[in-house]
Amino acid sequence: MVNNVDKITICTVCANDEILLQKNIELISKLNKQIKTNWIIAINKNINKKIKFENHGSNILLIDGVNENLTGRDASLHHSMALNLTKKEVKTRFVLFLEPDFFMLRKNLINEVLKHMKIKDLSFFGVPWHPKWHSKYRYFPCS
Repeated sequence: MVNNVDKITICTVCANDEILLQKNIELISKLNKQIKTNWIIAINKNINKKIKFENHGSNILLIDGVNENLTGRDASLHHSMALNLTKKEVKTRFVLFLEPDFFMLRKNLINEVLKHMKIKDLSFFGVPWHPKWHSKYRYFPCS
């Protein structure tokens, strides 16, 4: 059973989408008050590390992302390598890998998903590919 002391770490990458990410932090905090959230944000652009996100009661850790010169023009690789770096900092049982523009608008959704995962003894849970991608595994979580 999920209770008020459960924690989740949300890992994401910031690359010129601070506004979307800030809105996501605000929404998740507002709509999921029964769970403590930690954010690990890989900064994937050439800026100084003085980016400030209003935490709305969450703990936020900013880490260095990946130098764009390592991946060339492959934005997907650049993003996924930075997301991979966040895993090293996770200290909670549950982790959510979230795109800055993927919004969860249902109240207490994180709590409900964690409860479902515990009841069903699931190790992972995710969003499936859209049905138009017929070559992907049906009903299986995607990136």
